[in-house]
Amino acid sequence: EELTRFIMMPGFSTAKSVDSTSGRGVGMDVVKKNIEKLNGTIEVESTKGVETKVRLKIPLTLAIIQALLVKVGIDSFTIPLANVEETLKVLDSDITIMEDTEVMYLRGKTIPIFRLSHLFSIPSDLTHESLEYFVVIVNTGSGQVGYMVDELLGQEEVVIKPLADYLQDNSGFSGATIIGGGRISLIIDVNELSNIAKNSQIVKHQDQESKSLASLDLK
Repeated sequence: EELTRFIMMPGFSTAKSVDSTSGRGVGMDVVKKNIEKLNGTIEVESTKGVETKVRLKIPLTLAIIQALLVKVGIDSFTIPLANVEETLKVLDSDITIMEDTEVMYLRGKTIPIFRLSHLFSIPSDLTHESLEYFVVIVNTGSGQVGYMVDELLGQEEVVIKPLADYLQDNSGFSGATIIGGGRISLIIDVNELSNIAKNSQIVKHQDQESKSLASLDLK
C-alpha cells in the first residue's frame, strides 16, 4: 500500500522516457487533489499479474444537491437550496438606495440587493423602470443578501461538476451542472459572490469619493 501511494506523488510516471505523449499527461496527483476537494477518497488495489483496481469515493451529499434554478436574460444559474432563505416578489417601491447600494427592509432588517446581471455583466430582461422584481434571499457567513433575477425556474436535484481552478478562482462560482436540454448552468458560490459584490461596491464608493475630492481641489 505504501508503494502504491507513490503513483499519487507529483511528477511520478511509469514512462521510461519523455516523448510527445508519454510522461506528459495529467498525473494521479491531480486526480487525488480534485477528489479530495470534494471530500472524497481514492484507493488503489493491485494484484501482480492479475489486475489493478482504482476506487473513487465521493460523498453523495456533495455530488448531488437540491438547488434553485433562476434565469437572468437568456442564462440560467443554480443556487444551492441550503443557502436559500426565501424567495420574494418585490415591488419597485420596496427598494431604496443606501450608500450607492440597493437595499430593502425585510422584517426589521436592512438587506443589500445585488442584480446578478450587473455582477456578471450580462443583459437582463429587467429595466430600472420595471415595477416588480424577483429576489432570492440567501444566507452568507456575514448575513443575508438578496440576488435580483429575471425569473424563478423552480427547484431541481442537480449533479455538481467541478470547474477548473483557473475558472473557479474569484469567479463567484463553485461548479457547474447540466440542466434540461443539455444546457450548462453555473452553480453560484453565495459566500464568494457576496464578497465580490461588496468589494466592488466599496471600490465604487472610494472612486466616487476620490472624484469628489478632486473636483473640490480644482475649485
